[in-house]
Amino acid sequence: MDGWGGFLVILLLREWGVLPQPLLNLSAYFERYRQEYYDRLLAVSQRGKWEEWLRFFLRGITAQAQDGIFRMTQLQGIRTRYEELVLADRNPQRMIAVIDFVFSRPILTLRQLESALDIPHMAAKRYIDKLVEAGVLQETTGYARNRVFIASEIFQALENSE
Repeated sequence: MDGWGGFLVILLLREWGVLPQPLLNLSAYFERYRQEYYDRLLAVSQRGKWEEWLRFFLRGITAQAQDGIFRMTQLQGIRTRYEELVLADRNPQRMIAVIDFVFSRPILTLRQLESALDIPHMAAKRYIDKLVEAGVLQETTGYARNRVFIASEIFQALENSE
């Protein structure tokens, strides 16, 4: 069994209604414990050691679930802090949509924001400028055109694992 094994288990969990969405990144756990992963798989195929494999797998589910909870808590805290930006904006509904987009794509361009929200160039630029001023976004290229922005706080919450 290779990477497909984890995928098949996720599909089973979804089918059984245990996992409504594939929110667990088991491959990160398997990568972290790569040698044990292969050792456990080999023990299953050579000696039928299913119980040890299942214990290892369930530890992975537990660890990744805890990591997911930690990340979601971090992201919720970040989002709560951004509510001030929404309340201060003269078009709070649009600002909510902008912030939603930034959460879905923490590395973005002005054109991506324009296209995703179907808003004029100058409106998208004003929102990006507001988020840069508030420290939510940072420009990464140093260019005057075709700039790329990153929401570092969001990106780090998504990327860093415990």
